[in-house]
Amino acid sequence: MPPIPVTSQNGYAIRAFREREGLTLAMLAQSIGVSESHLRNIETENRSASPHHLGKIADILNVPTAALARIPASRLRDNRAGTRREARALGVA
Repeated sequence: MPPIPVTSQNGYAIRAFREREGLTLAMLAQSIGVSESHLRNIETENRSASPHHLGKIADILNVPTAALARIPASRLRDNRAGTRREARALGVA
């Protein structure tokens, strides 16, 4: 079974988790080593985060990387076992 493709990060989820943690845009941007404008573009989905930065964001926000990624819903419904394998491979399960 081919791996489940992650189509993009979910910038809106990044913002919601950031706000839940009480972090400003500037604080999170500095923590992951990017500019505020770069992080703003990620949160508004005008730019994609690199896998490295996405992992750092997840660590800082105390969420699994998968919570910040979009996986096609059809793959989630049709391949739950594959989804668990993919999550384990990403180190989030």
